Parts: sequence; C-alpha cells; structure tokens
Amino acid sequence: MLNRLVLQAFYGTQTYKDAILEPGPRLNLVLGPNGTGKSSFVCALCLGLAGGTTLLARADNVKDFIRRGEDEGSVTITLASGEPRPLVVYRRIRTDAQSGGISDWKLNGATCAMKDVKQKMKDLNVQLDNLCQFLPQDKVVEFAKLSPVEMLRETQKAIGDSRLADLHKKLIDENKLSNTSNRERNSVATELHQQQDLNGRLQRDVERFKNREQLLAKVKLIESKLPWIEYNDAMKEFTEVKDRRRQADACLEARKKEFQESQQPLGAKAEELKVANDATKALLQKLKRLDAQQADLIPTANSLTDSLEEAQKDLAGLDRKVQEQAAKVKRAEEEVAKTTADLENLPPPPQGVNEKKADLQKQVRELDQQTRSADTSSRELEDDQKQHKIQLDRIKGQLNEMDNIKGQRLTMLCRILRGDGIKKAYDWVVNGNRTGLFRGMVYGPILLEVQVQNKQHGIYLEENCPLTLWQRFVTTYREDQDLLVKEFAEKNKGYNFRPIVSNYQGNPQAVITHPKGEAQQYARYGITHTLDQVFEAPPVVKHVMTDEANLNEAYVGTRETHPEECLRDNPQLANLWTPESHYSVRTSMYNKDARSQSVSQVSGNKNLISGSASSQERDTLQQQYQEVLQIYNGMHQQIEQQRATVHSNTASMTDMRNEVSAMDREVRTLNARRLSLTTRLTGKRKVLDRLKDAPDPRAKAPELHQKIQDTSKAIAKLV
Repeated sequence: MLNRLVLQAFYGTQTYKDAILEPGPRLNLVLGPNGTGKSSFVCALCLGLAGGTTLLARADNVKDFIRRGEDEGSVTITLASGEPRPLVVYRRIRTDAQSGGISDWKLNGATCAMKDVKQKMKDLNVQLDNLCQFLPQDKVVEFAKLSPVEMLRETQKAIGDSRLADLHKKLIDENKLSNTSNRERNSVATELHQQQDLNGRLQRDVERFKNREQLLAKVKLIESKLPWIEYNDAMKEFTEVKDRRRQADACLEARKKEFQESQQPLGAKAEELKVANDATKALLQKLKRLDAQQADLIPTANSLTDSLEEAQKDLAGLDRKVQEQAAKVKRAEEEVAKTTADLENLPPPPQGVNEKKADLQKQVRELDQQTRSADTSSRELEDDQKQHKIQLDRIKGQLNEMDNIKGQRLTMLCRILRGDGIKKAYDWVVNGNRTGLFRGMVYGPILLEVQVQNKQHGIYLEENCPLTLWQRFVTTYREDQDLLVKEFAEKNKGYNFRPIVSNYQGNPQAVITHPKGEAQQYARYGITHTLDQVFEAPPVVKHVMTDEANLNEAYVGTRETHPEECLRDNPQLANLWTPESHYSVRTSMYNKDARSQSVSQVSGNKNLISGSASSQERDTLQQQYQEVLQIYNGMHQQIEQQRATVHSNTASMTDMRNEVSAMDREVRTLNARRLSLTTRLTGKRKVLDRLKDAPDPRAKAPELHQKIQDTSKAIAKLV
C-alpha cells in the first residue's frame, strides 16, 4: 500500500515545485482542473517504481519528466511492505548531454541499481505493466479492448499469487487434453461398435458360408454316388435286356427248328414262318416298350429307396427317444421334489407383527404431535427473540450514539427538542449527500459540524450562539434550500419541528475579517483569539455562524486578562469572554455615547459541545440493555432445548419408521418367496404331467415295420 509520495521538480507540477501526497487507507480521489498536475502523481508512481516510459505513452526519455526549467527532479515513494519498516524508493532524474537523462536509485537510503528496484517490486507483486493493477490515462482504450479471457488472466496476475495464472493455464491445457482424450475415446468406442456390428454381420456370413460348404459337400457326395447308381441301374437293365435277348434267341432257335421241321410242305411252312416273323416283330416291339417302362420306373424306385431308409432310421431312433423321455421325466420329478421341499422349509410368518406395527405407529404419532408442538413453540420463541433482538440493536445504537461526539450531540438535540425529528432530518440529509440528491453539499445540524479542542472555548461558543443556530441546516444553492424546506414541511414524514435552513451565497473561501481589530492587537490585555478562531468547521458553516452570531467581534481572554481595562481603553469592543465572566457592552441606538455594560457568569450548563449525555440516562439504557439481553439469552436457551427435543423426537420417529419398514419388508419378502415357490411348483408339476402324458415313441414301431414291408414290396414289384 502506498503511504507517501513526494515529488520534487517533477513533470506536470507547474503549480507547485514540490508536492506531497499522503493517501488514506481506503479509496482516494484526486480532483482538480486540467494542468494542475493530477497525472503527475501517476507518472511519478510509475517511474519511481522502475516502470518504463512506454507504460505512460507520454514521453520516450525520462529527462522529459523533469519540471520545465529544472536540471533534475526526484520522486520518493514510501510503501507498506508487510514488514515493520516501510520500504522507501528514491529516484533522482538528471539531464545528460549524451544520453538525455540518467537516474540515481536508492532503497531505504542505500544506493542501488534499477534492477534491484525491479526485483523488489516483483517480490511485492507490483505489476506496472498489468492494466488491471496500474491503468494510466493514456492506456484506457487499450484496457477497454481486452477480451474477457485476457481480462481474467491479467486479473489473476494482479491478485497476488503468481502461481494462479500458471495453474489456470495448466488447468485449461489439462481440460483441452481431457476433451481430446474424451473425443478419442468416443471415436474409438464408435469404431468399436462399428467393428462389432461388422463382426456380427461377418459371423452371420460365416455361418451361411459353413452351411453352404456342408450343402456343397453333400451335393458332391451325392454327385459321386450318382454314376455308381446309374451304373447299377444300367447294369440291371443290361442284364434284363440280355436275358430277354437270350430268351428271344432261344425262341428264335426254337422257331427256326420248328421252321426246319415244318419245311415240309413248303407252303405250310412258309405260312408258319411268316407267323413266326410277325411274332418276332411283336416281341421286339414289346421289348422296346419294356425298355421305356424301365426308364420311367427308375425315379419311383429311388423315391421308394429313400422312404425305406428314412423308415429304418426312425425305427433305429425309437430307443434313443424313449431314453430321452425317461430322463426328462426323472429330472422333472427331481425338480418338483426339490421345489416342494423348499416350500415346506420356508419359515412361518412372524407372530404379532401387526400388533407391534400398530404400537410403533401409535408411538410415532405421539412423538410427531410432540415434535409439532415443540417446533411451534420454537418458532414462536424465535419470533419473540427477533423482536428482542431489534430492541437490543436499538438500545445498542442509542448507547453507541452516546459514546461518539456526533451521536451525543444529536441525542442532546433530540432531548432538547423533545423528539427525534432532528435525527430523522439529519439521516435524510446524510443519505441525500451520499446519493447525490442535492446540487451541492448540505451541512447540518450546525452543532454536529463544529469541532473544538479547548473545552472552555466550547463553553464560550455555547453561550454566544443561540439554540436555533445549533439546529440549523446550511445549503449553498437555493434549489437545495427549497428542497429541504419542502421535505421538512411534510407532516407525514414524522418531523415534529420545523428546522431552519440557511442558504449561504457568499464565497466560502473568503478570509473572515475582524472589523474591530485582530486579537493580536489586544494581546497586552490578555486577549488570545476571536471566537471564529477557536473551532474548526466547514468554511460555509463557519461563515454562517460568524454572520449570525458575530463571532468575529467576540474576543477570548484568559484568567490573566484585564477585561475592565481592555474595555475602557478600547470602547469599540463589545463582547469579551473570560473563564469566569462574560462582558457585554451595549450602545444606545439613540445616543452612541450612551453605553451600558453587563457582566454575567459563565455557567456552561448547556453542555452542547463541551458536555455529553448524562450518566444517569446512559446507565438506564445500559440496565435496559442487560435486562433485554438476559431475556434474549433465556429465549435462546429455550429455543435450543426445543430444537434438541425436535431433533431427538425426529431421530426416534425415524428409527421407529425404519423398524416398521423392516417388518413390512420381511413379511413381503417371505410372501414373495412363498408365492414364487408355489408358482414354480405349479409350473414344474404341469411340465411333469405333460411329459408323463406324452405318447410312447415305441408305439410307432409297428407302423414303421409295416411301412418298411410295404416299401420293400413296392420295390420288389417294380423290379
């Protein structure tokens, strides 16, 4: 934090050769017309902390920051460094014929180099090149052009921890890497799903290919058997034709023999020969028809052969089916027996569950009623406690007001005026000044604006100024005065009096004159001040008080003052205050030489400035505060007890409800198990009955035997 900034012969400070800035601990504003050196403080702060001229965009060489007409200038900066001893940085800039400007540096009085100052600023996290930490006037446009990301990065660097920006960047990189990994993972997962789908399709193709290979192998086997079958059929046909040829040859030989035997007589034999030839032709035609019938009967024979083989296979598989059916029946009987045993071994339903549940539910209802009652009581106590808290805050606020000067004075005004209207008016004015409601600054009540170091002087002011002056408000613009008068005139705002509002139209910075002479002129009589010199107040307020109460004509003395001598020798004086008495001289309006002098004792009974609220009133408020605090604490204990009761009852109800739920779950689980076993047993018995009622495969044996016989006969008949 900047504690002090000293400029000597520095650029821009044309009004003053030397300037000192001592900022406060909070927000500091430097206001003034153009050319008065506001920017000089910013330039001095930048250059004094080892910042470059490029950061300011005002000049390229440091010599240009020396005050016009001077050969050298200096900047002294005092910083709070977190150590008991503050850090003092000193930079002197001197003109140089060759380089244009050279600088001398010191840290805490020790000569050093510029890099040492830069390193120290880096240790203190002073970042002059960070627009979020140091923003010169000429860099505002550049600052406005920062993107949100750049603004965040610069702000992180400015907060203090240098690792924050690096960690943030690392977090961004990690986030990008994570997003990239997620995208790659999603891509790989998508590709995996695609490959799995493709693999499924290929698997189906593989199955179809295997089936095709099996079918092709079967076709190949059949094709390999086909020539042999064709050969057997052709051989059988050849044998049959050969037999018929042999029979035909035998018949032909017999006919020839008969022809030879019957050659005689020739005519008769010729006739017989013709008949034999006709018979031969008929036999040959019959042989051709038989060959055609044989070709037509081959497919029928093949079909009968396949049917015969299928019947033989079915007859051979009857025993296997009988065994499989017996095994299924045995397994079904075992499953029925096991399910029956499980059903019989189930535990019986628990006894007294309903009675126990009813008892627990009754206890839950009772506890719930108690909890609701305790919760209602707790809320009522909380409402009462809030009211007592408001009362405590109000009393504490009154005590705080008594403990501070303005609060004490405001309290005394409220007591004198018999109401809090003056306080409401003061709060309204303070809020208006803060929110910019008024055109100019509004002051008041005047009593709150006055600060007196000497208690005796405060007594003089109290006695010299009327009460109406102390409760007055002061404005500097007529429209502000009209606004205050209008506000205070509204009856519904709760102002129980009509505050006086004065509008000062003079020059507040004008020096207050003393028409009857300065106090130093009467020093030999023991006069030290005039009343306008014994207190501090805003210039406007001091001028109003002086004009209204003639403070510039009231003189202040001490116990060593000789008032009679002073008034005798200086007839122009008419108002003199000493610790014991007040001397007042009045001149007749009809005869200026007729003067009357009055002396009154200085009592100091008003206690407006010098006094404070009565201890009795404060003790009363303190006693009220303790009483209300005791009631508040008692309510807090009762609320805690009620909350503990609610918490305990809620926990008990939760345990009871859990116990009831556990009982219900146990009963439901047992019933569900019993229902499941019963359903399973019924299904198993149905399966067993269906297996027992299934027809015996051996009953098909006679039918298959008959089929084999019929097929064999049909084949034999074809042959």
